[in-house]
Amino acid sequence: MRARLPVTLLLALLTGCSFNRYELGKPIDNWSDQERPENLAQALDTLGPPLRVSRLPGGFALAWEHWQISETKLGLSLRPLGLEFLSIDWGDARTQGEFLLLTFDTEHQVVDARFDRWDNNAGSGQGVQALVSVVDVVDVDDLTERLPYHRWGSLALEPPPVTLNRDQSMYQGSAGLQQRGTPDVVGQHSLQMGRGD
Repeated sequence: MRARLPVTLLLALLTGCSFNRYELGKPIDNWSDQERPENLAQALDTLGPPLRVSRLPGGFALAWEHWQISETKLGLSLRPLGLEFLSIDWGDARTQGEFLLLTFDTEHQVVDARFDRWDNNAGSGQGVQALVSVVDVVDVDDLTERLPYHRWGSLALEPPPVTLNRDQSMYQGSAGLQQRGTPDVVGQHSLQMGRGD
């Protein structure tokens, strides 16, 4: 009975904990630069539809990506001890993924291939708050938004500032591609006017 008391007290202090896991895109299995596709037909047959498309001078680029994102949050409150005004929160986020960029010439032949794989800490935070509320110490919303091809049809219905800047789109533009999670002040987002897509 005495051994259960600390565990029971700890569970009573837990006000909230969550573990979220997101998986976006399909894994790019066994990518090897030596076995890269020679043309567009082979690339689509091997990799399926791309997630990002861009026109380039003298050709075009296609990109595939796969993300695994985990987010852990833990909150403790001293409310059971009569201290309702104090809460302690901790959070951590981690990303793993792959990104493949293939560039093609006007004859649909592969000109170049770039592949990147990562396993990174996406952020962490701690907080002590003297109020009764929830503290969001990590946030991965910018990484877990819907995949680009869910937006392709809706691009024709966007407001004029976005429509006029369609060439700068990081999903289906003609000025290059941008990887998910890039800050708004750099890359393709920085070239857009008004509300970004």
